[in-house]
Amino acid sequence: MASVSLSRREFLKIGSMAAGALALASCAAPTAAPEGEAEPTTAPAEEATAAPAVVEASVAKNDFEAAFEEVGRQWAGDKLVTPGGERDGHYSVCEKAAKRFTELTGIETVWELGAVTNTEKLWLDLASGSGTYDFSSFTYQYFSRWEAVKGLVDLEPYVSNPAFPPIDLSKHMPACLETYGKYKGTLYGIPTLADAMIYVYNLDHFAAAGLDPE
Repeated sequence: MASVSLSRREFLKIGSMAAGALALASCAAPTAAPEGEAEPTTAPAEEATAAPAVVEASVAKNDFEAAFEEVGRQWAGDKLVTPGGERDGHYSVCEKAAKRFTELTGIETVWELGAVTNTEKLWLDLASGSGTYDFSSFTYQYFSRWEAVKGLVDLEPYVSNPAFPPIDLSKHMPACLETYGKYKGTLYGIPTLADAMIYVYNLDHFAAAGLDPE
């Protein structure tokens, strides 16, 4: 049975991925310590003040929930805040995942829902440096924006942390993981869905212009 070191910050970053039902990039303002992609979304500037926790890798590697329960209970009562954005179909999935995460760990998750999108909330958080949010989900098109202001955290050290059953990234289609989870080769998020882009056009308009859309 191996012992591994896991700080409170590290656990909560990984926890944010579970609570968000995971396409989340870790986030928090540069001056704030989390307590989560999210995502999430900003890299913390300080080290955690809590002493690192030593946990026993006593659960089966495929027992993800048991690992969270074993490790997470030491921070029961803590809170993760995310700008949940608009209440839509995705929220119901996240809500169920967050509820289960709290049942396992005792860590509360707060989802701010409303007319304002989570992207707008994240920009305000970054601009003010308030460090309100711990993780968030967002679309991959924003990777360049967040990366430009050092608002992203490399998730690889957390995904591969031996204190938890590893997230099997090989289960993602390579192209999907590269597009939706990585930016410039760095893992910033865990994809939860992949969109399919289609174009709809009016054949009559093409015909009137003497063009063949095919």
